[in-house]
Amino acid sequence: MTAAQRWGVLCGLWLSAAACGAAVERMPGPAIAPRTERSTQLVESLVAPSRSILQGLGARPNDNAVHVAHLRGETPPAFVTTVLRLEGRADAAFFEQLDAHVRAEVDAGRLVVLDLRADDLAACDFAHVARIAETLLLSAAPVFVRLPDAWQTSPRSAVAFQRALVATFRRAGAEHVAFIWSIDPVRSPTSFMAWYPGDDAVDWFGLDLSGSRAVFVAPPTEALLDEAATRRRPVFLTRLVCDRVPIGTTDAEARVAIAEWFGPLRHFVTRHDVIRAMAYEPTPAWQGGAGEIHRDAHIDRNETLMHWWRQWLRAPRFVGAEGVGAR
Repeated sequence: MTAAQRWGVLCGLWLSAAACGAAVERMPGPAIAPRTERSTQLVESLVAPSRSILQGLGARPNDNAVHVAHLRGETPPAFVTTVLRLEGRADAAFFEQLDAHVRAEVDAGRLVVLDLRADDLAACDFAHVARIAETLLLSAAPVFVRLPDAWQTSPRSAVAFQRALVATFRRAGAEHVAFIWSIDPVRSPTSFMAWYPGDDAVDWFGLDLSGSRAVFVAPPTEALLDEAATRRRPVFLTRLVCDRVPIGTTDAEARVAIAEWFGPLRHFVTRHDVIRAMAYEPTPAWQGGAGEIHRDAHIDRNETLMHWWRQWLRAPRFVGAEGVGAR
C-alpha cells in the first residue's frame, strides 16, 4: 500500500467517545461540546491503517532546524513539535510568528504539532488560548495539540484546567485539533489515571520515556498502554530521550547505545500496535535535582548510530512528510 493510500483511508479503529455514544465520565471543569461527524473524521484520519507510525522530532527551541536536516534522509519527519507557553497576555507579534509558523509547516508538508506548557496555571489567559485556536484554523490538515501536564498542582485542578483548554479550542471552531494527554507514568507522583481529563477531552494518549531501558518494560508503562487500548485511543510517544546511556562519537559507543537503549526502544515499538506516532527529542546534557545527571542525547553526533536510526525509519511502518502530503 502506498503512502497516499495509507493516508487516504480513514481508520475506523479509533472512535471518539462522542461518536460511539460511550458514557462520558464526570470530570471537574467545564462541559466539552461533542465532536461533529466531520471533526471526528478529521481527527481519525491522523491514525493511518496497517499499524503505520508517524515519525517526527520532539521540541527543543533553537535546535530543531539542525535535526530536521540531520534526520531527514529518505524519511523526512512528518512533524517537528513546537513549544507554546500559555502564561501572560501575548502581543500581536506572537500571533504573527505563530501564523507564519503554521503556514511554514503546512507549506513544508508537515503536520502542525504544538506542545502547550504552563508552569503557573493562574497566569494563563484564555483569550490568548482562543487566539491560538483561531490561528490553527489556517491549517486545512488535522493538528496535534499536547495538553500541559500541570504537575505543579493537584490532579483535580490539572484536569479542570486541561478540560477548560479543550473547551476553549472547540468554541473557537478548531474542530480539526487532536488533543494529546501525555504523561510519564513511571515518574507520576500518583496513579497516572488520576490526571486523566476524560475521554471527551482526549484523542491520543501520550507517553514520555527517558532514563534507562527499564522504562520500556516498567509495569506503569504497560498499564498505560493497556488503558489506551481499552479506551480505543492511539498512543503518541511524545518525548523519547536517551539521556542515561552515553552516545559518544565512536562505533563502540554506538553499539552500546543501540544495545542499551535504542534496540529496546525498537523492540518496544514493534510489540505494541497501539503506538502510532513517535518523536525523539535531542536534548543537551544537564543536571537535575539530587545530582541526577542527564547525558547529551543528540544522536547526530554519532554517524554509526545515525545510520542505524535512518535504516529503522525507512521501514514501511514509518510515515514521514511525504506520506502526510499524499493524504
